[in-house]
Amino acid sequence: LPEEPFLGRVRAALNHIQRITSSRRYHIETRFRNALNDFARPVEVYNIANEVASDDPLRALRMMEHAISVSSHYNLREQASLQASMDAMYQQHENQIPVKERRGFKSLNLAPLIVIDTNLLLDGLSSEILRRMAVDRNGLMNPNSSLMFHQILRHRANTNQIRTFVPSTALNEFRSRIVNTETGEYEPQKALSLIYNIRRHINIEAYHAIITPQVLEEIHNSILEEFRDWSVSAEEGFHEQVLAQTSDVVNFLQTHHSIYKQVTIFKARRGGADKRTTQTENGMEISEDGIFPEPGDLDIMKTASKLASDCLERVGAVVIATRDSDFTLLARALEETLGVGVAKNAIELAQWL
Repeated sequence: LPEEPFLGRVRAALNHIQRITSSRRYHIETRFRNALNDFARPVEVYNIANEVASDDPLRALRMMEHAISVSSHYNLREQASLQASMDAMYQQHENQIPVKERRGFKSLNLAPLIVIDTNLLLDGLSSEILRRMAVDRNGLMNPNSSLMFHQILRHRANTNQIRTFVPSTALNEFRSRIVNTETGEYEPQKALSLIYNIRRHINIEAYHAIITPQVLEEIHNSILEEFRDWSVSAEEGFHEQVLAQTSDVVNFLQTHHSIYKQVTIFKARRGGADKRTTQTENGMEISEDGIFPEPGDLDIMKTASKLASDCLERVGAVVIATRDSDFTLLARALEETLGVGVAKNAIELAQWL
């Protein structure tokens, strides 16, 4: 076939299809809007939205969410019917909608999946050590607000408002902070360094009498049990799928190069910039001139990005719980680019519930 006439006919056909699609979409949206304005029965509202569910389930669910948000003129039974219809539609199409597209569905009661960073696990450890010192030996326990967020997370998880997940990177780092890497034994002396800010108030002899290696192991295991109520499926290739997020994460880092440079300067002043990374031919590697997050934080970022791209069951968002400025200072950008939320305290967490 002659190239020019053939290509022209293809373009004409595509434009025709696009016009038909746009016209049909406008027609459905007009009918839907009129149904809401005319106080149509919930089943009629659902039927109109359901017409587009097979082609665009996300759009259909957004239509239902909008209907529920303006349903004050319906009685309680009719409102419940709308919500039940939306939930049924969601369950039918859940495996087509990535988690990062679900945040606006407030009517579905989807719990956010909270990815726990290492610093929250260490907060839990410190808090439990202080509690045991206060109870067992009347040690001084001065509550610190920085130790409260993990308690809020624990409460939210116990009341089924959130799901919690500890990535392998955080698991390994948490253990390394309290275990002798050569012998594998728990070391209370290493744990003592985690509560340096109030250590001067603690009787060291009493501490070692109470926080034995066995007790430290018990605390370690109990904290992990509290924060591991959700785990990845047994599917093969999860690690490879996490690595597949590398390109997106690196692009994100490069886009926000100037911010990470400032974060590195700030961390260096506190002596916390020794594991910063830079991009090389072999990937992200630790470097003296590095300005990007350390490898463990990059792994958490990639893991969260992978989870946000998945169609997880009854999960409304993926949120990293952390106080690390590598995440908190770019919270909005992480959400907009990778579909991952960030919460550093109870107030920010509440925005995802």
